[in-house]
Amino acid sequence: MTAKATRRWLKPAAFLFRSIVRARNLAFDRKWLTIGRPGVPVISVGNIAVGGAGKTPLVTFLADMISGWDKKVAVVSRGYARKSRGTVIVSDGNTIMVPVEVSGDEPAMLARKLRHVVIVVDERRYRGCRVAIERFGAEVIILDDAFQHRACARDFDIVAVEAGMDIREEALLPVGRLREPVANLARADAVVLTKCPPSQGCEDEASKIFHACRKPVFPASFEPVAMVDWFEKKEVRIPGFVYVVSGVAHPDHFLATLGNLGIQVVGSSTFRDHHWFSDDDVAEILRQAGKTGAGAIITTEKDAVRLERFSQSFARIPLYVVVMEMRLLRDQQAFHGMIAHVVAGRRVNEPSGQKE
Repeated sequence: MTAKATRRWLKPAAFLFRSIVRARNLAFDRKWLTIGRPGVPVISVGNIAVGGAGKTPLVTFLADMISGWDKKVAVVSRGYARKSRGTVIVSDGNTIMVPVEVSGDEPAMLARKLRHVVIVVDERRYRGCRVAIERFGAEVIILDDAFQHRACARDFDIVAVEAGMDIREEALLPVGRLREPVANLARADAVVLTKCPPSQGCEDEASKIFHACRKPVFPASFEPVAMVDWFEKKEVRIPGFVYVVSGVAHPDHFLATLGNLGIQVVGSSTFRDHHWFSDDDVAEILRQAGKTGAGAIITTEKDAVRLERFSQSFARIPLYVVVMEMRLLRDQQAFHGMIAHVVAGRRVNEPSGQKE
């Protein structure tokens, strides 16, 4: 069956999905569904399309910025693909408390990058927020992947949109990648246009998104800042020949980053996003890397946390990681001012209930 025919057959499902999304949002708008207000400033980071928008680097950027203002920050996530349920303390702001299988890969990655930030996972985000506040004294909450999770109130909604994806032409799930109609971006307070080439700034795309939602749009790039030996925990030089391992939504972006760094890739293994690596996977990766004569295996930070338990396997061929950071390409002062305004508690949305 051709892609066009498949899309035609899926259109009724997309229509049903649209109806469900509309009914659910209406229920929250009309206060038929209860919304819990945690009691401290809450900033939500989410997206409107599935896969690879760059929410985690954006969460890291925000947490670093707000922590620098001498505020106790907690990140609350559902912990997608974790092998646990309920409330889990991933990090108390000093110590990583659980293995990656219990936390999920993105919270584990955040815990390693944000050593002074509390990380909590809970499918009921309001409950997770209350734990962060009552047990750890959190003064500001960042909700990860929460644009559609409206059962927990927020004071500021940021949506990450991936550069290069024309959301105006994209279809709803399951035909396309959209979680909800583009018009619903009007519910956001700001849009961060991620993965922009630093030399271009994505000004045309930013303008189109602004006209679609009439909300501030901030172009941002993800830039490599270091390469580290994951197990030795030290910065290393770029090796001559490398084998690449990736289990992320868009591995082509990672490969492009390596190309821009002048790294010579001699082979690669690609897995689905959030893939849990097995003993056989790692054995095959090492076998293939050895055949190519690679001096190192390079992967993403998110993949590296899922490979941590195989530290002994990488004794002969080291595992290197490219550390990436988000950088706003313009209007940094305006963005910081908006976040500072929220953190100071000068904008409070009216709650529609007390608990989730």
